[in-house]
Amino acid sequence: MKLRPPREAMPLSVLIALVLMALGAVIYLTGVVVLDDIMAFFFDKK
Repeated sequence: MKLRPPREAMPLSVLIALVLMALGAVIYLTGVVVLDDIMAFFFDKK
């Protein structure tokens, strides 16, 4: 009978995927805010 190593509670690949998704969401929201400010600067001149 072989002893198996204990399994990780959360596999590393799942943790990396969650971190990348969170990072992508932050970058996306930052881009939306910056583009909104740029468009407001150029197109709202009255």
